[in-house]
Order: sequence, then C-alpha cells, then structure tokens
Amino acid sequence: LIEAMGRISRSNSTVFDRQRAIFCADHNRNLDEALSLARRELDLRKDIYAYDTLAWVCYKKGLLLEADKMMKKALGQGAQDAKLYFHAGMIANALGNKMEAKRQLRQALELNPHFLPFAPQQARTTLAQL
Repeated sequence: LIEAMGRISRSNSTVFDRQRAIFCADHNRNLDEALSLARRELDLRKDIYAYDTLAWVCYKKGLLLEADKMMKKALGQGAQDAKLYFHAGMIANALGNKMEAKRQLRQALELNPHFLPFAPQQARTTLAQL
C-alpha cells in the first residue's frame, strides 16, 4: 500500500518522500532509496520532521554520526513528540551513550506510551537491556 501511494504521489507531483523514507527505515527495506528520499526531503523542507527522517534513515544505514547530528537538529526545535525521542534514544544507544539513550527513551514513553504500533515495546525492551 505504501509503495502504491508513493507511485501515485509521484505521478501527481505531490510530496510523499518523508513518509516513504520513514516506512522503509522502520521496515529495513530499500534503505539506499530511503536515504536519497530523506536527503531530498531535507533539501525541500528544513523542518523538524525532515531532520528526524534523515536521522532515522541514517541510523538504520549505520551512519551514526550523521544520524546523531540530524537528530540534535530535530530535537533542537523543541517539539514534544514521542517518536522523536524514541529515534533519539535508539541513536544514542547505537552510539554507546547509555545514559542519554535511557533519558530519551523514558521521555518518549512518558510523552505517549502508545506513540507508534511497534516502537513503545522496542523502547521498553531497549531500556530493560540498558
């Protein structure tokens, strides 16, 4: 369904890159394409969710320093969104920053314990391992 929506979106000249990139990253699919989409999205819209999208795709691709840099830009804009804190926590954990990972993952769950279908359980599992 996401793939079909992306094709329709492209044929109608509408922007769907952000959603497709996040979907691909969430499901570890087409990560090279997702990275291109996320970079293009950031070129078009330098907003909090463009930075978050690129950070999440970079994390999934193993580009951890870039992921961290983009996530800091996303969080620096002050939004209180559990998904952002989840992404930040997972990136911090991958970088070995356990204290920061705990703080970010706890913040995500405090803001909204049901913020995405799969992420709250992943956050809890990661916290238990930390």
